[in-house]
Amino acid sequence: MRYYLIALVLFANVAHAITACPVTSGPLTLSCTATRTTGVSPLEVWFDCSATTDSSLAANFTPTQRVNFAWNYGDTGSSGQGNWLYGVKSAYTSKNLATGIIGAHLYITAGANATYTPIVRASDGTNSAQCSLSVTVTDPTQSGGFNGANTTCVSSSGTPVAGSGGCPAGATVQNTSSVATAIAAHLGAGKRVLFKCGDTFTSDIANISGVKWSVGAYGSPDCSGTQSNRPIFNVSTSNYHFQVNAGAGDGRITDIDCENTGSSGGCVEAANSALVSIPYQVTLFNLKSSGNSAGYFWNAGAQWAIVQSTQANSGSSIVMYINPGQNNPGAWVGTFPNLDYQAAMGNSFHGAGPVGGNIETFRVGACRFCVITNNDIADSANGGAIFKLHNGDTYNSCFQGAGAGLCPNSGTAGGAYPCVGTPNAFFATATCWTGVYSEKVEFSDNYLFGNSAGQIAEFGPQNGVSDERVRDIVIERNLFKGPTGADGGRQVLLTGQNITVRNNVFNFAPQVASSKDVLFGVQVTARGSNNPYVSQFLDVYNNTCYSDLSRGGQACIAFDSATQSAPAGANSIITNNLYFAPSNQTTVDNAGSGNTVGTNTGNSSLNPGFINISGSLNQIYDFKPTANFSPGTAIPSVPYDALGQAMGTDLGAVHH
Repeated sequence: MRYYLIALVLFANVAHAITACPVTSGPLTLSCTATRTTGVSPLEVWFDCSATTDSSLAANFTPTQRVNFAWNYGDTGSSGQGNWLYGVKSAYTSKNLATGIIGAHLYITAGANATYTPIVRASDGTNSAQCSLSVTVTDPTQSGGFNGANTTCVSSSGTPVAGSGGCPAGATVQNTSSVATAIAAHLGAGKRVLFKCGDTFTSDIANISGVKWSVGAYGSPDCSGTQSNRPIFNVSTSNYHFQVNAGAGDGRITDIDCENTGSSGGCVEAANSALVSIPYQVTLFNLKSSGNSAGYFWNAGAQWAIVQSTQANSGSSIVMYINPGQNNPGAWVGTFPNLDYQAAMGNSFHGAGPVGGNIETFRVGACRFCVITNNDIADSANGGAIFKLHNGDTYNSCFQGAGAGLCPNSGTAGGAYPCVGTPNAFFATATCWTGVYSEKVEFSDNYLFGNSAGQIAEFGPQNGVSDERVRDIVIERNLFKGPTGADGGRQVLLTGQNITVRNNVFNFAPQVASSKDVLFGVQVTARGSNNPYVSQFLDVYNNTCYSDLSRGGQACIAFDSATQSAPAGANSIITNNLYFAPSNQTTVDNAGSGNTVGTNTGNSSLNPGFINISGSLNQIYDFKPTANFSPGTAIPSVPYDALGQAMGTDLGAVHH
């Protein structure tokens, strides 16, 4: 049996010409751009349709939520062929297809330059439009890449021969076991350093600077793009293997095995402070991190991507940490003085597991125009969520050093910011907020499981005190599995506006008879009691909850302030959700105001008969029901479910 994403359904049998963006169809105007149209392979490109408008949408709801965007990246080469190795539909999800108002794809070409034509189709359920963009990718060995002596081949087992054994013709060669020595001598602007597949090197802080650079592998057979025989970098200190310096840009680190025998350090780091030029357009591809305390960390970066990389045997640090430097463009200078465009696609991140400390496996401190898809994310430390996305956009309190009614500059070159909010128990005055949201995020096709704290995933402020704002996020086709680490926790906690939660599976099992385990699949509320705005204008539909035991007080979807002492979510749409357990359960707990609750079911007599192809209920297609259900309620705009099948008015994440 084979399943397809919505994109494959939408792009089948497209015979007529595709026009350039923008294009208008009735009230819908599809407007998309690419962050880059040219560059050297491997080239990560983001596709941004956030300028799309649709006057037919209901008031207060956005195109991010109500317009479906389906991508065909036009990649017929190796990087577009095959399926992702991880996520909830591993072995079924094409690398060349995706959904979301923000798309991202890694183009890899070898032997010749190539031009690609990505196509996007948008639909609001009534009107549809499609348009194309263009991306030209330069092969690294060609002019404009790293041809001739712009490439250095490095081996620890002997002196490489240019033009032989996978080392490009004309390349510089070096015999050394020291990564730092090779990088210092040969890497810089317009340069590439390749390490021999299968060789072992000693690594200790390889500093990377300059614009347009590449670190990778060579060999015969070639190990690039594979998970075997990559060059091994060994380190026994607390250092990261790679340090990407301020202002470094248009770079790539690929096909390296970062090992640490001392259980500390990490693979790649960019630890910038305020008032510096942040590193930009950095792609991490096919990396392995093992034995390191952390994996990958950039304090502030623009257009960073990590693709098809792994972390295992972690120590007591966050495995994947993006942008904790806070989202304040006034603090940054350089080519891209913002934290826009991040991607994490097709990775496997396993955290520290049941140890002490508030340690997430994957944490995003600030994110605009981001794609987080097709990942396995597992095993946070006891005090942390498996995944957390917040904003990091809060600066002290008002009336401190900047005059009445103004926030302090916080060390930035820009002016002071106006006060927002009102005084409360935590802030003697109002709070300072720069007006930058974490927003336009596609979080899809991920598998989150294993050890966690009170939540498996959190989208919203990092705590109940800070003024951090989140909006325009789509959470779709994910599988959240297992109980939380705290009695009465929830699998997903949401605090924000214009968030869509659709076609997900919340698997509460395995639960035990001695505790409540999971309280809610999804809880929508303001975190703590000090968030300055109500969580509202959410779409929550066609999700499936499953439990192996029945618990009193549990609910699949909860617009409820339980444990948070704050307003429940309001003015939202909640429909077509299914909850199956041994006895009847509450599918929707609605304690908020202005919510529209459509058809939902928690009737245990309607056994969906999940097919459980994998045998362990860890893929989203395992939850495809074999039983029929009475029709649900008409839903907004998006017509296909988690497996790309016509959604209609059926219930749950996947259809029979």
